[in-house]
Amino acid sequence: MDTHQLIDGWTAEVASDTTRPRVFNHNLQLRASSFKGFELVNTVAMDAPDGAAETVYLFAPRAMNKGEPERLLRVGLGTRDDTRGALLALGQVLDNCMNPDIPRLSRKKGVLGQLVDIGFALPGADQAGRSTGKGLAAATFTVGNTVVTLQSVGATVLDVAPAATQLGQWLAHAPDAKARQGGQATAFEPRNVRLQAGQTLTLVERLPEPGPGAARIQVLAHGGELRREGAALVFVADTSGTQDVALFSHAAPGF
Repeated sequence: MDTHQLIDGWTAEVASDTTRPRVFNHNLQLRASSFKGFELVNTVAMDAPDGAAETVYLFAPRAMNKGEPERLLRVGLGTRDDTRGALLALGQVLDNCMNPDIPRLSRKKGVLGQLVDIGFALPGADQAGRSTGKGLAAATFTVGNTVVTLQSVGATVLDVAPAATQLGQWLAHAPDAKARQGGQATAFEPRNVRLQAGQTLTLVERLPEPGPGAARIQVLAHGGELRREGAALVFVADTSGTQDVALFSHAAPGF
């Protein structure tokens, strides 16, 4: 794989899509009840580059019949300084996976493809390894500066598509009015700012230290790039004019 050429192509593809906002998420935390019908079995913090974070969660279905083969859902959440860093991490995942021919997600088919920047998914298979065309056995994708991996890792395959779609919506969508009115999320002003092309706007001077008690910071912006610079979160305008930049703080403990 020509990694640099691949990442350059993905980065340009994401930057050219003006229909979807650029997204940045900080301090992502899953909890025991994140996925309906599943319970959290284990959480492991993984080694990650400086300024990055990587956590793996293992979930099991709540309702398991006695003697039924084990079914497990592995979810990896990683954050990087910017979108390009997440795309580089995605490329590394594909380089290291046992099946390098995982097909690309289509934005024209299915909800998940419409939520993510760049994504790949492995269809479910029967016991003989033949594709069933139903559900997903694995999915890997980016949303802004976040790279997500979901895998069915138990004795029998479970469909990871519902969990993947739920995660994509959580990362890419602004909190609804109910969450804001109930105090689970706070929106910050100003929403629309006038900037010159190349001008940098500091959104958060010091991002909170990651941890289960800290809030999740989420930004959705049009017309520029979101990235972390040291402890700060900044927005760099692509063009001159009024830019739509929405900053939210989500109360712990997360999704």
